[in-house]
Amino acid sequence: MTSPPGWGRGVVVDRSGGRPWMTAAGDSIIPLDEWDLTIVVDERPANVPDPVNVLEIGDFTAESIRSAIRQLAAAGPIDRVSTTSEHFLEVVAAAREEHGIEGNGVQYTARLRDKWLMKQTAVDHRIRTVAGTRGDQLEPFLSQVPSPEGYVLKPRDESGAVGVHMVPDAAALQRVVGDLAHPSDYIVEARSPHPLVHVDVLVCDGHPSYQVSQYERPCHVSGGSVPLSSYTVDDPALLADVDSALHQIVHAWHVDNDVLHIEFFADPAGVVLLELAGRPGAAGVSQVFADTRGLDLLHAKTRLDFGIDPTPFATTPAARHGGWTVIYAPTTAPAVVDDHALHGHATRAVLDVTARRVNGVAGVGIATYTFRGGTVTAVRELIHTYESQVQVRPLKHPEIGPTS
Repeated sequence: MTSPPGWGRGVVVDRSGGRPWMTAAGDSIIPLDEWDLTIVVDERPANVPDPVNVLEIGDFTAESIRSAIRQLAAAGPIDRVSTTSEHFLEVVAAAREEHGIEGNGVQYTARLRDKWLMKQTAVDHRIRTVAGTRGDQLEPFLSQVPSPEGYVLKPRDESGAVGVHMVPDAAALQRVVGDLAHPSDYIVEARSPHPLVHVDVLVCDGHPSYQVSQYERPCHVSGGSVPLSSYTVDDPALLADVDSALHQIVHAWHVDNDVLHIEFFADPAGVVLLELAGRPGAAGVSQVFADTRGLDLLHAKTRLDFGIDPTPFATTPAARHGGWTVIYAPTTAPAVVDDHALHGHATRAVLDVTARRVNGVAGVGIATYTFRGGTVTAVRELIHTYESQVQVRPLKHPEIGPTS
């Protein structure tokens, strides 16, 4: 896991405004005295450090990204390419293979994107996973797997809660699947009654370090007036179950150097794998990992893709426990956040009133807060305070203005 000797040429595909490759001070985390760095972006971020090259491509699509990388490769060999966006992991993996660039390839990446392949990989390695099937194989599944809690229907290759439908019973599920143009592009799972936890993982040379957190409520119910929140946990039995399952996953998926976001149901009989992704979690995940483990996962992912060991950049953890909450706007109109009386957060990110919002996607809201604490209870108290007291109102209300 070492960068090319001397001068390397690297590309970062980024539509987040610089977060995966820049520090808060505006410095590149990729050493610019060793790398000729180009960022492929939809819009040029502010304060791009010299001598970083910027290639603006407008709308981010698989084809526009492929074309951009081909354009750059035509000018000379590319040594490394990176993205932290789950939607474009496969595009970047394919570009690596097309242009002979070192890093994770298509087959590896597909097992971290395609939820049906995930399920097959887990079953092949005897890892407990949620019972499920492809949408075009529904009838045998329904006869073999009764699910009193209902069913979940979701696309095989989307991220987070995008496209997820909760279906109450088998009859309703058959109707919904029957209306799909391509049922094989979806998977069906038995719905679990157990709490959902996420495990955020940094794997270096096959050795994982991780943080275990639990969602306050299921991701699919978030949005509108319902926040999405998470807090780190310290239950010894749960941590032991996760540790065992995590090492199985790292082995089964052949993970050597990567960042993973894994979700399990906390079944008392042992954790049950829901799904995993080969990128950092959204919302406040990277900040909480930095606060409790000393490393920023977005930066770690980019460094790993460039062949740079992120562990020497670790800092002393700021807290034993952490958490985050995402507040959504109950309106698609311009809105403002009123949180002027709240001062318990470690970080605060609030969208400008004119900023574009992505509605209906877990982890992407109008305001995100992270918290630190010495105990789980302390962190959860802060989460509950912010969930109940942060106010979001349409801009037409004159008594509320943009907050600083």
